[in-house]
Amino acid sequence: FPLPDVAVLPGEIISLQVFEPRYRKMIEAVESRDLLLGISLAGKVLHSPDQGADFDPFLRNQKLYEPNTILGCGPIVIKDRLPDGRFMIDLHVKHKSEIIEFTQTLPFYLAKVAKIEDATDDQKQQMDLANKLRTELVLMTKALDPTISTTIARELDGLELNEAIVTILSMARFSGEFKQRLLERTNWSQRAEVLIDKLPELFPRTTH
Repeated sequence: FPLPDVAVLPGEIISLQVFEPRYRKMIEAVESRDLLLGISLAGKVLHSPDQGADFDPFLRNQKLYEPNTILGCGPIVIKDRLPDGRFMIDLHVKHKSEIIEFTQTLPFYLAKVAKIEDATDDQKQQMDLANKLRTELVLMTKALDPTISTTIARELDGLELNEAIVTILSMARFSGEFKQRLLERTNWSQRAEVLIDKLPELFPRTTH
């Protein structure tokens, strides 16, 4: 399921509204065949329909994108089926995977994928990085809003490194390109280091 400016990591729960005709069929196939759903950062546009004044995204498909071959995937929970055919779903991202072979490209992608396991991660390094992430984020947000800083400290307290990263990703808007960089790192320690370098852009410290 290639989406513009969207990449997902294991541990995230992503809420989606599915309205295009082909992707409504995709959700039906995922449910009936007990498949996993993958979300991939969209690449180049492969097909762009004529979107005239009468274009209705509920009745016609929109742009078709080339998917990134490294993606996050997992099972879905259908929360609601609306009268107009839309699906409201949650994707529970469980795995980082690589597309090995497409078995179908139209009307939606089906593919064989291989799970990518993370490289071995040093436990002490993970613990140190989790503490550093928490400390850095608390300090950066304290000058902006002490109440938010206190909430962040509480929410990150005691979390494993992967849990802390996923929690931080839910606190601010990160680009799909940046999250794809995180996804493609080989373990959570590497992801933490990339995220720590990014935080000053999101929460610049004020100087007096």
